[in-house]
Amino acid sequence: MSEYKKGAQDAAELAAQYPTTHPYRLDDCILAGLNLSSRKKLRKNLDRVDNPNDEWIRGYSVALAEIRRATHDDLAVVQCARIAGITLNECRRLKLSQYDLSALKSAGVKK
Repeated sequence: MSEYKKGAQDAAELAAQYPTTHPYRLDDCILAGLNLSSRKKLRKNLDRVDNPNDEWIRGYSVALAEIRRATHDDLAVVQCARIAGITLNECRRLKLSQYDLSALKSAGVKK
């Protein structure tokens, strides 16, 4: 297998791990775009993100929990969560881990 093909397959494999709003799987799109796919049709993205804002809130909440664990700066965490409109109930809806939820709760983020 050529290095070009191996590199393209590695890129496609990596892209497949990320959530996206794209209607088709990114790994299929990359390989088809480079004429390296044996598929006749692109597969649908079954894990498609319907609301990109949810992914942003989830990532921001995890970052705030990490800041709380690293600095114990509860005031900063609570203020940032309030400004961003993040609540514990919203984090639960987005299925944040219990580890992150407890850090946010300890900081004083509102329900």
